[in-house]
Amino acid sequence: MSLLTQTEALSIESLIDSKVAPIDAKLIEFADLPPDYIAYNPSKVFYVKGQALILSRVDNRYDELDSRTWIYKYHEDYDRKLSRFSDLTLPWQDPFATHVQGKLIIGGVRVTRNPKNPSEVQSIATEMMIGDSLDDLEMLCSIEGQKDVRPVDMSNEYRKLMGIYGRPQTGHATGDISFTTVETPYLLTNDIVKQAPVITRGIFKDGIWCGANDAKHLSNGHNLVVGHVARYNPNDPRLKEYHGIYFMHDPETNSIYSLQPGPSKTDFPPIRDRDPSFGEIYFAGGIDEEPDITAISRDIGHLIVKTTCGLGDAASGRSVSKLLVAA
Repeated sequence: MSLLTQTEALSIESLIDSKVAPIDAKLIEFADLPPDYIAYNPSKVFYVKGQALILSRVDNRYDELDSRTWIYKYHEDYDRKLSRFSDLTLPWQDPFATHVQGKLIIGGVRVTRNPKNPSEVQSIATEMMIGDSLDDLEMLCSIEGQKDVRPVDMSNEYRKLMGIYGRPQTGHATGDISFTTVETPYLLTNDIVKQAPVITRGIFKDGIWCGANDAKHLSNGHNLVVGHVARYNPNDPRLKEYHGIYFMHDPETNSIYSLQPGPSKTDFPPIRDRDPSFGEIYFAGGIDEEPDITAISRDIGHLIVKTTCGLGDAASGRSVSKLLVAA
């Protein structure tokens, strides 16, 4: 049952108590990492010219602002590390990828250091590039001051339309989810995203923020959104905790329904080579694309989805979940 049937704002505890473990959950490992670097917070699996690919954030484990995005070839053999697809390096954290109206869109968060204190962030922006393939990408837009900005193709045989989920912030590390539409990706601007109405205000208790990590447009005209909710750990305010969520979004009314908890870090095998006290962090990557068919299958009132994720700011995973979705 959807958690939105509750009459009061949701807490992290209510999400945890209602969570159903994924059908399957495995770790993904990446090859070609320099010493003291880690790969995590990957994009969804996407396809370019028939090749399955995945983007990954690669950080210096001692300096999270020393970040870049690399492109890897994806395969289903979890006993074998993923190898790099190309030498292309992009200056982003938390990358994403999708296709809209036949075009490839990739993006991520560019972080600018404070020149007076390099350990501090001066500014952030979600940047996007667009092209027919990875060989002809050009800059599409830069959304200043927002992380977790995600496009979704809502086109059909009668119209061209792209949805865009944003994350306006009201203070440090806080935010809600916003939504708006444009006819084509090339009409997307910083101002359009910043003026988008918020769709999650009041759903979660104070002190909790949320973001959209990916969305899939379904045949009923609604979007399945995979995202996250987060807070500072009440037992240790130095640490953050992130949990996965799924929900359905009606773009016509901006109503949300069938909100369900997603996986957590504890659903996955233990992460090697990292202090387990680092934090309860599950950061969704996205719903797998498929080359010719939808990544979502139905099972008598359920949706079965494959999603990627980052775990504990230290590793990556991929899970299969069965979601109960209202008609």
